[in-house]
Amino acid sequence: MTPTNTPTPTDTPEFTPTPIPPTPTPASLGFNNQERLTAVRTLQTAGTLSDLSVSPDGQIAAIAGSTGINLFSLPDLQPLPANPLLPDTTSLTAWAADSNRLAVATSTGGLSLWQRDSASLSTLLEASSPVRKLLWSEDGRFLTAGLQNGQIYLWQADNWNVPVVLEGHREQITDLAWSPTDSSLLASGSTDDTGRLWQISTNPLVATEQDTYSGMATNVNHVLWSPDGSKIALHSNFGTLTMWWDVASGTNLDRRINVTTIAWFPDSSRIALAVGNNIEVRTAAGSADYTLSGHTATISRLSWSPANPNQLLSISDDETMRLWDITSPATPQIFSGHNEPIELAEWSPDGSAIVSADLTSVRLWDAASGNERDQLPGHFQTSAAIWMNNNELLTLGGSDNLVRVWDVSANQQVALLGNYGSTGEIRTITWSPDNMQLAVLGSDDVVRLWDAVTGQVVQALVGHVIRGPRVGSSNAYQPVTDVVWSPDGRF
Repeated sequence: MTPTNTPTPTDTPEFTPTPIPPTPTPASLGFNNQERLTAVRTLQTAGTLSDLSVSPDGQIAAIAGSTGINLFSLPDLQPLPANPLLPDTTSLTAWAADSNRLAVATSTGGLSLWQRDSASLSTLLEASSPVRKLLWSEDGRFLTAGLQNGQIYLWQADNWNVPVVLEGHREQITDLAWSPTDSSLLASGSTDDTGRLWQISTNPLVATEQDTYSGMATNVNHVLWSPDGSKIALHSNFGTLTMWWDVASGTNLDRRINVTTIAWFPDSSRIALAVGNNIEVRTAAGSADYTLSGHTATISRLSWSPANPNQLLSISDDETMRLWDITSPATPQIFSGHNEPIELAEWSPDGSAIVSADLTSVRLWDAASGNERDQLPGHFQTSAAIWMNNNELLTLGGSDNLVRVWDVSANQQVALLGNYGSTGEIRTITWSPDNMQLAVLGSDDVVRLWDAVTGQVVQALVGHVIRGPRVGSSNAYQPVTDVVWSPDGRF
């Protein structure tokens, strides 16, 4: 075999690269002010998003994913100085009710606590079994973390150095739920087919298992307290099974099969079960009461109005939603317009509007009339919708790794974090030292310089577009991977 000659560093390419002109501004960078470009800078959207949460006061969005955790002010999506808060791949976030503390879990099992007032970040857990569930108590006194190995870690807010480990579950923790009426009671669910009730006491911090709920014979996915704290329901997505118990006595009250989702009545007197196309209403004690019929396909979700305790929203694979008034259930309000099964629906805080999403569309509805108000374009397979800021703004996160904030009243997109539009992925994004220009390296190997004021491409650097031999390698194509500014910003 005759060896192949390898070019030396002084070899001259045998061809001239073809210049590529500046491209039109892609939709995801088509802004006319510096603030919106700044938001694009920080997200690093070549990675995927795993979690999106908004602080209870509506002022900060925590966006987690394969490139770590980043924080943005709302509604303008300005990056906070702490970014990136953690560079590790992040899977879960949870805000305390005071909006001052944020718990962040990494995919390797680490858990950190960020405190907003002091801008401090501390480690609660080193890398261990991955955290699958994070939950603060309503009063903010306790933080719980459910692990894949079945352990539950519990911290008291005034002593982060000494957690208590709750031992009992044998497999992954799937859900955690604090009692709505007693902050000393914690319920947990697991893939070991059980639910457990824990009594928490302080001075010193101690957790004692009070009861074990068995009989599911399948994974427990959800733990739901009745609003008055007297009952606990367990639900399995895999087994489409629901059971519920009386907390005081530990007595099992009912066991129902073929149940896709459940919702306790606001007064705790009844429980609504989605069974196929129908909603079966049973008393809290387990007796049959009545049935709501009308859907023509499986009901996937039930949700009560935040403003009217008599209004129950059902979402179905028949591509419609129905709003039932339980005082006159024969004539529900029907929301029709989707052309595919609805994947999520969320009430506005005041109950006047509903946002819903299917695979390709996001729609805004008037709850009173059932009329479609607007469609919010641009997302594909939307994964999260969060209302905030006095019912005015809506954040949407989709599998396209875009996060948008909308002014719902004007049907206007306020700000966007996203990728490089139709030109392909962003490999890296770097600001000039004076923050006036943004260098964006796309998957076409072109570095485009964006003016932060006008939002326009001012120059396209195309010298790297070479498809020939590289030093010390074969003739295979090797992409450009990074962009660096000189300290003075001249180069």
